[in-house]
Amino acid sequence: SSLRYIDIHISLLGDLYCPHTNPTGSILMSIAENKLIIQDIQHRINSHPSFPSHVMTYTDPSGLPELKASLCRFMNEFIWKQTLVSPQDIIISSGCNALLTQLSIVLFNPYESILIPSPYYPAFDMDFNRFGNVVTIPVYTESPDFLLSIEHMEAAYDRGVSEGHPPRAFLLTNPHNPLGTVYSTDDIHMVVDWCRKKGLHLIVDEIYALSVHSNACPHDSSPFNSVATVLNQSVAHDGSGVSASVNKGMRDDVHVLWGLSKDIGGSGLRMGVLFSHNKYLLRAMQAYCDVFMVSNAMQLIAVDLLGDLKFMRTFIQKSNRLLKLSCMKLIHGLEELGITVVEPKAGLYLFANFRRLLREQTFDSERELHEELASSIKLSLTPGEACRCSVPGFFRLCYAWVPLEAVDEAIKRLTQFIIDRHM
Repeated sequence: SSLRYIDIHISLLGDLYCPHTNPTGSILMSIAENKLIIQDIQHRINSHPSFPSHVMTYTDPSGLPELKASLCRFMNEFIWKQTLVSPQDIIISSGCNALLTQLSIVLFNPYESILIPSPYYPAFDMDFNRFGNVVTIPVYTESPDFLLSIEHMEAAYDRGVSEGHPPRAFLLTNPHNPLGTVYSTDDIHMVVDWCRKKGLHLIVDEIYALSVHSNACPHDSSPFNSVATVLNQSVAHDGSGVSASVNKGMRDDVHVLWGLSKDIGGSGLRMGVLFSHNKYLLRAMQAYCDVFMVSNAMQLIAVDLLGDLKFMRTFIQKSNRLLKLSCMKLIHGLEELGITVVEPKAGLYLFANFRRLLREQTFDSERELHEELASSIKLSLTPGEACRCSVPGFFRLCYAWVPLEAVDEAIKRLTQFIIDRHM
């Protein structure tokens, strides 16, 4: 199974590494959660005032009015900048995976396809296949940098058509998971223009929008720009790359997602938001909101949390400082071992080239290495095959799931592993 790495992660949860109490314990770097800042959010949530009586009653399943208003202010401040977002443009659901599941039902006919640049987040397959019977088609890119091009998109589109699964939409994750890269404004224009020429909807998952490492330095500007911001600026590009004074706008074919799971370290809080100008799509998704509704209690906690812009600004800066520190420590350690990485600018992970550790350049050998790392040195990673990577030997390492000391210990164990293999 492509999600075998989750089984390994779960099997090792009872034996977690601690430098003081369990120095030989398991180091789990296979799940993208930001545990570096959980205590900050937990402390802030614990200060929430008592709930009003309507928390116990039926409410609008697409989101409380006060939460929609708070989200609009928050997103305009931090992510969807220079963009007019109104409450009627958003749907709130129990996480981004719930939103993607809703989209798979209302936007697609069964066995139509969605194109996704590879490598990609492993659970996307399940999000689209499980209820909507949507076929996921990887847009294969090439190592070592996995840069996206029109040629790659055309090849995937043609493959979908030839296999009887006509593409209906394109899914872009920005910042990227598992690469940790950030798409430039030109990249975004390229994808939007291509999707519109093909008549495809564009879904943009921006769940890591606030986990951008350049934010660790207050004088640096973020390399991340939301698709909503880019499309609402008065500059567009024609096919030759020449700037033109045209306001493309979001129109009704671009749909943007964000949630609390990654940037806020709240994957257990189960809340995501979709922004779209397509009133027919939003109306159709509302029909499923009672199934995927966020509890009233959680919504009111989010109103309080996201409405505290001063706290959130300080929190985001601290989070990115810690992410940068952990990321750079891991990169340095891996490079000392001759393991190169795709240069990350964002996210909670990096994508590393372990090909020199494979006995053969095959996915069978990658699976063997994955199991061996877990059994012999208690190191759990996400294999590239699970991310639909085009070549074997790449692994995602989620450095934000573990304390800083565990990064050092992981490098120490990898060093001994390589020595024992006589490499």
